Amino acid sequence: MEVTVTDITKLIVLRKRKAEAEFKIKVLNADCQKELDRMNNNAKELEAKLRSCNIEIIYPNQNKLENLSNQLNEHTHPQIKEAIMAKEGQIYETLIEKGEIVKENFINRLEIAKVVLMIAKTGESEQKMITTAVRAGKLNEPMIIDSLSEINRKNLARFLNRCGIHCRLTDNQLAPDNGNDEETRVELRTRHVWVNQEIKEKLELNLKRITEITPPIQLKNAQRHVKIFSDEEENEFNSLQKEYLELLKEQDGLLTEFDGEEKLSVKV
Repeated sequence: MEVTVTDITKLIVLRKRKAEAEFKIKVLNADCQKELDRMNNNAKELEAKLRSCNIEIIYPNQNKLENLSNQLNEHTHPQIKEAIMAKEGQIYETLIEKGEIVKENFINRLEIAKVVLMIAKTGESEQKMITTAVRAGKLNEPMIIDSLSEINRKNLARFLNRCGIHCRLTDNQLAPDNGNDEETRVELRTRHVWVNQEIKEKLELNLKRITEITPPIQLKNAQRHVKIFSDEEENEFNSLQKEYLELLKEQDGLLTEFDGEEKLSVKV
């Protein structure tokens, strides 16, 4: 049996959508029970797979999320609905605070999945310490990580920093840190990636040029359906398409290391 980064991210997505559907049914009286049932069925196989490998999904600031949920549970569903409609008051502020944490975790779901897999590779005592730090959203004291290889210790530190658990690695010790500016998150069209400053600058230039040439390509592609291009127009169109493909290839090259992280897995 093998659990991959993709398995965990899929389950994170399903659980978020399930929670949203349950909230709509309970609080907003929405008619989406069939949708919820479908998501529950889709999640069962993945959840069983994780259980078989003794893997548990944990989230940054999970303690805070649970505390906010408990605060909301002190109110009735009509009260919560009324707060949503009014967009003001303590209940609404609690909903907003919880929503911001959930949103950040969802954006960072790929990094959370990597942290979860790194935790699964550690010894029992180390798992407890790292899990405590992730749930708290911070590392309160240094911890020794002996059970991971050097490369995986570096990976763990990198992934924790991306999740806002600021730390630094020295030999086999993870210690609290004020912040890590070695990497930054960049938003692509369909996902978020983490890269160093040098790659970020190259990636931003690449994205800028893609943004510039995409509209002309789309326009010319539409024009080709209603007119016959001259040789000059055809050459211009082909040139833009070629440049576009080269830019995508360049982007893949810049993200080789980041994309390779998705191959992480745990086998039992």
